[in-house]
Amino acid sequence: MKGSVLVAAAGAVLTLAACSSGGGSSAAGHTLAARRPATFGASSHATAAGGCAPDVVARICLTAAITGKASVTGSAQTTAPAPPEAEPDWTCAKLATFVNGDTDLGASANSVGGHALQWDGTVPGFHGPGTYSLSGTEFYVTVDGVGYSAAKSELLQSDPSASVTIDPHFAVHISFTDLQGQTTADRISGSLNWTCVDPE
Repeated sequence: MKGSVLVAAAGAVLTLAACSSGGGSSAAGHTLAARRPATFGASSHATAAGGCAPDVVARICLTAAITGKASVTGSAQTTAPAPPEAEPDWTCAKLATFVNGDTDLGASANSVGGHALQWDGTVPGFHGPGTYSLSGTEFYVTVDGVGYSAAKSELLQSDPSASVTIDPHFAVHISFTDLQGQTTADRISGSLNWTCVDPE
């Protein structure tokens, strides 16, 4: 996955919990690397973060709402996106403020309203919490292995739009309109929202 490496404990295994859970496969025109989720346990911090249980790495509690060619409504929790330089003990605040020219948004969830969901991309020119445009970038979402891109396509007469808002604790809101699939009829719109839980 381009520019995207998630840090997790060696040999860690994804255990799904209160919000459902995550994994994914491939998108049109993209080959997706396997994510490396970790196990997690319960704590009082989980309740404060909306039901996400902490682990040895930062985790996110995702809510997805997608309409169009694919329809997805549901929630899940999975390993938080992290840059290649990240260490397992990086906090959500550090993920939200780490500046190296872009920041990673990629993650996956195996069961969101009965669908496999994956998304990937970076925030160009990232300089800390705020709102950024993803329109015309390589940001994309896959639903059950079918990919939808924020890149403009003259051939398919598409001009998708997308944006992301990142807060100081790495709570993230991604909204998108008319992400383009393989044909002119294959488009999705919606949002991905998550809260972040610090490592234990």
